[in-house]
Amino acid sequence: MPSPLTAAAETLLVRPVPPVRTAFDQVVHVTSGLTSILTLLLCLAALWLVVELRRRAVAIEAELASLAKDLRPLAERATAAAEDVRAVTQKVDAIVGEVQQTASSVGATVRATADLGRTVVDAMRGRRRDRGGADGDGGDRGD
Repeated sequence: MPSPLTAAAETLLVRPVPPVRTAFDQVVHVTSGLTSILTLLLCLAALWLVVELRRRAVAIEAELASLAKDLRPLAERATAAAEDVRAVTQKVDAIVGEVQQTASSVGATVRATADLGRTVVDAMRGRRRDRGGADGDGGDRGD
């Protein structure tokens, strides 16, 4: 059996040597590295966009809350005004109903008065005819 010293002297140290790369292998190697870097940059950009969107969403939410706070009194006033308009409309409807009743009553009174006036005029014409026939003036004068 050989001694350990002779075995160490006869041992060859081998260093691995990479194979010679072709142009295609070089392009694939560089592209792979660039793809890794690009993927990292895209992930960082996506993360930044998510953080920025969140920040802007919080700002918009605060702005909307402020706007809602400012608009609440306006909405309450508009609701009160609508209720006032509803009440006025009901009053106007009631007044219109009363006016229609009054107009109907006045119309009936005017018709009755006209009928009475016609009756009186006819009665007076009849008396005049009666007197005219007795007086000899020939009756109606063309009224």
